[in-house]
Amino acid sequence: MEGLIGLAAVVAVVAVAGPWLLAPHSGGVGPAGSRTAVPSAAASTSSVPLAHAQKWFLAFDYPAAWKLVDQKVLSMADPDPLVHLTFVGSDWATTVRSVGFVGTGSATDECVGPDPSQAVEVVCTTKWALPEGSVEVRFLVAADARWNGLSAIDGLTLPGYTQTTIDGLPALFQKSTNSITTPALFTPATQVVPDADEVLSWLLPTQHMLDGVFEVDAAIRGPNVAELDARVRAMMASLRWEPENGLPTDPAALQAAGKTAAKTALTWLRTSIMGRLWQYSGKHLFDCFPNVPGESAAATITSSEQHPLTKPLRVTCTTEIAPNVMHGWTLSLTHSWAAGPDYAAGRSTGLFDLAPDGTVSEMDQQREGWTYDVYPNQGSNGPG
Repeated sequence: MEGLIGLAAVVAVVAVAGPWLLAPHSGGVGPAGSRTAVPSAAASTSSVPLAHAQKWFLAFDYPAAWKLVDQKVLSMADPDPLVHLTFVGSDWATTVRSVGFVGTGSATDECVGPDPSQAVEVVCTTKWALPEGSVEVRFLVAADARWNGLSAIDGLTLPGYTQTTIDGLPALFQKSTNSITTPALFTPATQVVPDADEVLSWLLPTQHMLDGVFEVDAAIRGPNVAELDARVRAMMASLRWEPENGLPTDPAALQAAGKTAAKTALTWLRTSIMGRLWQYSGKHLFDCFPNVPGESAAATITSSEQHPLTKPLRVTCTTEIAPNVMHGWTLSLTHSWAAGPDYAAGRSTGLFDLAPDGTVSEMDQQREGWTYDVYPNQGSNGPG
C-alpha cells in the first residue's frame, strides 16, 4: 500500500510537472505573505550597469559585464520542466542538474550516464575555474531533496543554514569558505571549489515542484571578495519567480480562492483513481466532507483510511483550508466522533498540500492518525 500511495502521489502531479514527496507534517501553516523579496543592503549600493535575465522559471538582474550560460536543460516553455523521472531497475532515478551559470569565472558540468544530453539517469559534477578577482554563480535544480517546499510548509530547516526569504517564499542560506555541501541529495555530497575564498549558497523551494529545490551557489575568488559578495547578494535580492503564482491579498478574494481550491481538491480525491487508491477498498472516505471550508456534515463510515471497522462509526466530517508559506493551501479533513459505550471521543485529521489552484501536491500520512489505530473498532489491514 505504501508503494501505491507513493505512486499515487507522483502521478497526481504530472499535470503540474513534478513528483511529490510524502513527508511528515509538523503543522506549519502560515499566511499567504507578500511576493516582495527581503531587500539586501547590497542592492542599494550597487551602481554597476545591469542586465536582465528570464531563465529557468526565474527573473533576475545581474552585472552586464558578467557572462550568462544556459545549459539548455530547463525551459519555461517546457510543460514538464526538467523533473523527468525514469526507472533504473526497480528504483526511481532522480535528477540533479545544473541549468546555467553567470559570472566572470567559468564552470562546466561533467556528466556520467547512458546519455549525458538527457536530464535522467545522469550524474553531473561541476568543474569550476576562478581567475583572481572573479565570481561564478551556478543554478542547480534537484527533483528530490531533503529540504524543499514541503519542508518549508512543515516549518523544517537544515543544520548549518539560516532561514531567509526570496521573492516572498521561504529559502535557506549558507556561507562557507571553499566548499559546497549539496543538500539536494538525500546523501549530501561536499564539493571543494578550488581557489574559492568564499562560497554563498541559497536553497529555493518552488511551487513548480514542491519536493524539488533550486540551489544557487556563488563561488568567489579575491582579492575583491567583499565587492563580489555584494553584487551576488544584490542579484539574489532582485530575483523573482516566473510566472508569479501566488494567492490574492484581498480577504474576500482569498476566501473565494480557498473555496475553489477546496472543491477542486475534494473532487479529485473522490473521483481520480489515485484519490481512490488512498482509501481502504475504495470506501469513499472523502464523500462525507463538505466542499465548503468551515462546514461540517454527519456521516456513518465503515473504514478508516487503510483499515476496515468492525462496527460502523457515526462521525462528523469537517473541511478546513488555510494558506501556507509556499503561497498555496493546506487542506484539513477531520473525522470526529463522540464517546461510545466502549470507546472515548476522538478525532483524526488528514492534511493535503495544494497548489494555488487546488491541485493536490501531497497527501500526508503522518498527521493525527489517518494511518494509525485511533479509530474505534478498527480492524486489521486489508487491501487498500
